[in-house]
Amino acid sequence: MKVLVTGSNGLIGNAIVKRISQTNIDLITHTRRKESAIQNTNRVFFDSSLIDQIILPRDIDCIIHTATSNENNIKNVKLTLSSTILGTLNLVQKAIEFGVKRFIYISTTQVYETAPEIDEDSRVNAKSDYALQHLVTEKALQLCAPYFTDGVTILRVANVFSHSEIALTKRNNLVPTCFVVDGLRNKIINLKTNGNQRKSFIHDGSLAKIAVEEITKNEKPF
Repeated sequence: MKVLVTGSNGLIGNAIVKRISQTNIDLITHTRRKESAIQNTNRVFFDSSLIDQIILPRDIDCIIHTATSNENNIKNVKLTLSSTILGTLNLVQKAIEFGVKRFIYISTTQVYETAPEIDEDSRVNAKSDYALQHLVTEKALQLCAPYFTDGVTILRVANVFSHSEIALTKRNNLVPTCFVVDGLRNKIINLKTNGNQRKSFIHDGSLAKIAVEEITKNEKPF
């Protein structure tokens, strides 16, 4: 089996790459720039917002797509539209042309209405820009799902925490790194909320395990 992971130098993408590297799956990693690529893997480079740049290797069985705007840059509307929505649709179009069988998209549990417990049947109510970009992309993927032999899978992910170097250097707004940074800089732990939120968290390694398990599941088309 051959799998392409987009955004492989991001927090989630990197965790998935590490997990796949422990299996016998043929791994291909993607980044926009060569200087940020992961070493010792088969690599491709393209900006998904530019469809003419997207050249996929032949015989890819599955794409795991993590290269979308995160909460750090969501206020940049142009970047959000180009990377998350347009970028995903461009990649899907090319995936269909190249005969990719399965497409896995990493979304967020923030698309749901806030509640003590949620599941797949809970009401969707994307109140934030971050949630809305993912929900719009999900709906577009639903329309594209019949074109994939093994379908499209959406993984709606809770708040991700990590101890990886990427979390420490690029995503220090994430729990628990933000607490550590505040502790070291200000000698105080700042919760940055009113304390009333109910949030679930998932470790990036656990998310990676789930994503890799989804590759071979027979759940289609969407």
